[in-house]
Amino acid sequence: MSRLPKLVQMHLAVVCAFFVITQSVKGVEAEANVTLSSDYSFRGVSQTGLDPAIQGGFDIALDNGFAIGTWASNVNFNSETSMELDLYASWTSDTIGDLFTISGSIIRFEYPSEGDILDYMEFSIGVNVWNTSFGLNFSNEYFGANGPSFIYPFVGVSWEQEDQFSVAAHIGWSSVDSDNFFGPGEDSYMDASLSVTVPIAELDVTGSLVGSTLDDPSAEFRFILSLGKSF
Repeated sequence: MSRLPKLVQMHLAVVCAFFVITQSVKGVEAEANVTLSSDYSFRGVSQTGLDPAIQGGFDIALDNGFAIGTWASNVNFNSETSMELDLYASWTSDTIGDLFTISGSIIRFEYPSEGDILDYMEFSIGVNVWNTSFGLNFSNEYFGANGPSFIYPFVGVSWEQEDQFSVAAHIGWSSVDSDNFFGPGEDSYMDASLSVTVPIAELDVTGSLVGSTLDDPSAEFRFILSLGKSF
């Protein structure tokens, strides 16, 4: 990309400023992140037309398990919008330390320049048992007002060799109560990913194989390379 979308630049600037302010507040952990990626894949489907993406986010976590955050990326839907902006709040309970946790979250997906045509809310509940996570996302209006009901059960497994590399695998199933929503005769599909992350020169370098069962060039299995940095 020759330059960042203006809204993404503004989002990253606000994130950086807020990050500096919250670093001095006791009982609050703040983290910002920036990622450059060869593609933005969401549940196996490219959100950028298989083009590169720049992404950034900011999270604030409290000692009681509550957290709020925001995240943004450029997108390409062949429409007026060129940006996705997510706002979310979550809660995680350390039931048995890191061995067993339960969590819940609310996510607001915003697509500026499209009014509220594509904007929607999504809810998530999950259980994490050691290095395996089980979850369910759902929405009453998926991808915009008057959108169909949506569910997304998923399972993920991760393993980390500290300071050397980490491996993660994920599989999920998207389903809506609307025929042809994902394409001719497609009201559901499966997606999967396998990724390896290696820290190199203070950057997280990730190679991922992602894709889905959809008959769509933007959802076929493909390799994605990304460079990430957390602050």
